Amino acid sequence: MAKISTRTSANTTTNASAKIEFGELTNHTGYHIRRSYSTFMRMFATNGKQFQLKSQQSSILILARENPGITPAAIADAIEIERSLMAKLLTDLMKRSFIETKACTIDGRQKGLYITAKGKTFLRQVLEYFSQNLEIELNRNLSQREQLTLIKLLQKIYENR
Repeated sequence: MAKISTRTSANTTTNASAKIEFGELTNHTGYHIRRSYSTFMRMFATNGKQFQLKSQQSSILILARENPGITPAAIADAIEIERSLMAKLLTDLMKRSFIETKACTIDGRQKGLYITAKGKTFLRQVLEYFSQNLEIELNRNLSQREQLTLIKLLQKIYENR
């Protein structure tokens, strides 16, 4: 059984059996991004359980709503996931009648994605729940100004490719 750890300072974590020093890890941006991502994913899993939704699926629904007719490949590229994973995520969303595909009017070989009325209702419920729960929990130690600064800093990192 894993020990539950608690943060005592920026450089150490303690649990029932040991005090762990993190050394120069605490000076690495990537280390903090990974820890933050892990925290987010745990919170998303807890908060999203009732919706049976993976974090990438909420992104797919939002992009399909905002960009009617967008291709699966374009979404996969935009949210940086493998196309094989995209296919699995889409299959689930289509089985649940949240997304539908239609042939592209310009190139009939391509399929465009469209969020359904059921998908829009579901997404509205998810986003409302997450804004009232997940986002509050995730940002509870940040002021509104710090939240905006964090978003801008993270954007700078992932746009630096």
